[in-house]
Amino acid sequence: MGESALHHVMLPGYFQSVVEKENKAYVLYIDGNGENVGIYVIDLNTNRLLHNYSIQNHKSQERAYYPVGQNNGSSLLWFHNRLIIMLDGNRPGIQDRPIIQILNPSDGSLDKEISISNESFSLYDTALHNGNLYVISNNGEIMAYDSSLKNVKKIQLKQNKEFIQKKETDRGYISSTRISGNSIDILYDFVKKLASYQITILPSNEVLI
Repeated sequence: MGESALHHVMLPGYFQSVVEKENKAYVLYIDGNGENVGIYVIDLNTNRLLHNYSIQNHKSQERAYYPVGQNNGSSLLWFHNRLIIMLDGNRPGIQDRPIIQILNPSDGSLDKEISISNESFSLYDTALHNGNLYVISNNGEIMAYDSSLKNVKKIQLKQNKEFIQKKETDRGYISSTRISGNSIDILYDFVKKLASYQITILPSNEVLI
């Protein structure tokens, strides 16, 4: 607008997610070959690339992990002065078994790696609320972590038989999630009835405080 100057920095790779902290942008990306994962650290004052952290995505012939989640912000979060990356496998045996990587933002080193579930867990979205991390699956299962990422609570959204049947017949799927007060609102779209939706609210007494 007017005399305001717009700045940019061009970097290789496919953009996945970004978080901002102290005038720095942490940009999660997959390289141009779709093989390796990394984080660009950009100084927003100078538009200069400060660091390029390589992420351990266990790339081999047998396994590989890549950023997951439906929305920007699902794969990369700032959590209690640490960077958190959500990765999921794309090989038999690890598919739908996501992992959480906790990184030191000063040098990109891996502090800890956590397996979200020993069973199938198709990650849809993540949310931060009251200092806790909520990891939401496509089937309405929620893993709630405290600030230490050690204590985890597993929550399954309760849905009546009529709604479960409606999901099957009208091909219902989660299209959006939102933290509202002490509730988690989940919006469902239905392929056969695009104008229909259902909001399932998690009672406040089931939220990890």
